[in-house]
Amino acid sequence: MCLTLLAVASCKKTYYAPHETTANLDAEVLDVKVDVIPIECFGAMGLVALDSQIVVFTNDKESMIKVYDYDGQNIAKLSPSGRAGNEFLDVQYAWRNKTINGDRFLYLLDPSDGTYYQYNLSESIRRMANVRPIKLQTRTRFVNDVLFRDDGAYFQYQGVSYDDPRDMIFFPPEFKLIDSNGKEKEYLIYPNLVDFKENKAFSTIFYQHTVRMSLDCKKVVIVSHYEDRITFIDLDTDSIFGLRCKDFVDIQQYADASIETIAKKCIMGVRQVCVVENGILLLYDKRSVYDAEVLEKPLDTTIRVYSWEGLYLAEINPSVILSDFSIDVENGYLIGLDEDEHFYIANIANILNSLFHGKER
Repeated sequence: MCLTLLAVASCKKTYYAPHETTANLDAEVLDVKVDVIPIECFGAMGLVALDSQIVVFTNDKESMIKVYDYDGQNIAKLSPSGRAGNEFLDVQYAWRNKTINGDRFLYLLDPSDGTYYQYNLSESIRRMANVRPIKLQTRTRFVNDVLFRDDGAYFQYQGVSYDDPRDMIFFPPEFKLIDSNGKEKEYLIYPNLVDFKENKAFSTIFYQHTVRMSLDCKKVVIVSHYEDRITFIDLDTDSIFGLRCKDFVDIQQYADASIETIAKKCIMGVRQVCVVENGILLLYDKRSVYDAEVLEKPLDTTIRVYSWEGLYLAEINPSVILSDFSIDVENGYLIGLDEDEHFYIANIANILNSLFHGKER
């Protein structure tokens, strides 16, 4: 795989990565057999693997969160909001949790008013009952998510709106590091699409991304879904660099292209991002947008492994096509979910040790 490396010198407040050099990176392909976990959970919207437990977010109004062990036993059914699960924003960032006295906390966002709640998952499991979430703060209706650091600072990304929520489609999202005193540092990741004469389909896909924070809360990764573009930010050193696929869709190059041409060039790309100690794993859909949406070709995913230094280390191919996955960082298990809501497990601890530390598998 050929990636383009972007780098920039540090600035005081604002960061952007306009320059690029090319690096050829070859990575091995690893086949991994996964085993079925006998879980019956309908309406699964996402999952998190931690502490030998599988936390499943569902659209069940009565049990927004269901917790299973690796044998498939349901050990808890919880609804922290007391309301329908879809009133919260995906809780896509739930595994960026803090551990206080050994307890696991989930952070939930009510998008109706931008209010964040801290929910003690461990205590709820112990008591087999919902624990009232703690209200943290209210920022703005258009906040997408907040990544909390242990020093009281937090990394926030949000859509920009002037007069209408639809402005979020056309104006780039804001990325900010806000310290415990409220001082802000902004990172500019995307160009402003309204600066181009022709927007066409770009505005609907260009800004879609996933954001994760490293386990030590010192780095942030921003993964664009359709572009094959990954941006790494070191919050301590104020450095930023990005990786792009050699043939990624350049917005300026295709600004006057037809929607069909764009759809054939854009890949479906990243569906999920999981963070481990030494890097990130991406669940990657290899289909083009045209193949997926027009030709309706079946899902075709693989898992790509990168170090925090931006090295493309390997491609992991599970024996089943997964629609979602999570990594149990403490125990090295991969937990997967397919489109038919079947759950799978594989121990990839040795693979990760080999990739990141050079140990034999």
